[in-house]
Amino acid sequence: MQEGMENLNHAHYFPMPSQGNVNTICFLKLINGTYKILVASLKRQVFCLEYLEKPNSILIPTTKEIPFTYIPSSSEIITIDAFNKSDKRNDFVIGITIIKSCKDLVETYLNIYSEYEDNEEINIDNIAQNCFNVQLNFIPHFHGHTDLIKWKDNKLVKREPVFILTGNDRQVHMYKEDNLLHTFQEILFMEYFPEFYKTPDMITWIEIQYFNNYSQRLTVFGTEAGYVRMCRICVKTKTIIFNHSTNFISYVSQVKIFEEHKSIQKPRTLIKNNKHDLKDMDENDFPVLNVIVTNTSLPSVVFFDCIKNGLDQYKTLRRSEVVSISSCVEVADLDFDGEDEILLGNSR
Repeated sequence: MQEGMENLNHAHYFPMPSQGNVNTICFLKLINGTYKILVASLKRQVFCLEYLEKPNSILIPTTKEIPFTYIPSSSEIITIDAFNKSDKRNDFVIGITIIKSCKDLVETYLNIYSEYEDNEEINIDNIAQNCFNVQLNFIPHFHGHTDLIKWKDNKLVKREPVFILTGNDRQVHMYKEDNLLHTFQEILFMEYFPEFYKTPDMITWIEIQYFNNYSQRLTVFGTEAGYVRMCRICVKTKTIIFNHSTNFISYVSQVKIFEEHKSIQKPRTLIKNNKHDLKDMDENDFPVLNVIVTNTSLPSVVFFDCIKNGLDQYKTLRRSEVVSISSCVEVADLDFDGEDEILLGNSR
């Protein structure tokens, strides 16, 4: 893992008609392994970015505006997120939160767009025309998704995707699809996610990663006052294995869980049917999950092998400029050398 790189070149960029933020971009991973990127601007415009491969293996970047319905002219887009409901087909659900004001009245909504797709091709234009909206009683800030996992008698009986929202009410909200009514409703989730009990202030970012055949997960979140909580959860018993916290004093702009590349043994049992018995992995075969935390005043910090160490082992990254503000982070192998690089976005 490297802290800096030289000679980076632009692959592709395009001008935005208005400002966006770290919550107005999301990735759609198709079942064929390719990606599309949705980028939203505050002024209601949403664009789809992707690379198209030509017969001579040349990649051509393309950008297309997607006309999502039910976004009034008086509104602004706050966040966008998406997930695929299926492991076998492109069955995407896209969520967009908006805020609109009329005189002294402010209203916020979660618009949810979806349409069944039965092949490798996905028609985002069609998805954008099918909207179900949920009126919110708070102003959204963070918008993500995870899986709601249910175990019974040592069997994984249900795995359902849910949207996660946080906002100025200092609460965590989850929205799940009602498959019979084809609607989305807010659910009571604290029984399944005890790590969100008594959050001290507004949560600015959440990361959740399951491991050991969905029997455990690592959850990390940060808040506007700098509080960071890391929990390891036993999903089967819905209990907290460990709960560590620290404080960065200033606004936590992002937290990110990333796996350290190493050769590990494949699980003895793969999930093919939710009702199959799943055997626990040996703890030595658990993934090595690292966490990076960025905030607006202090240097970014990487915590290592958090499943075993919690917040105990860490490294502070150098700041490029003392006056810069770290607003986002990404971890990827940019130069294809087998090692991840950490990219920090800042204000200068």
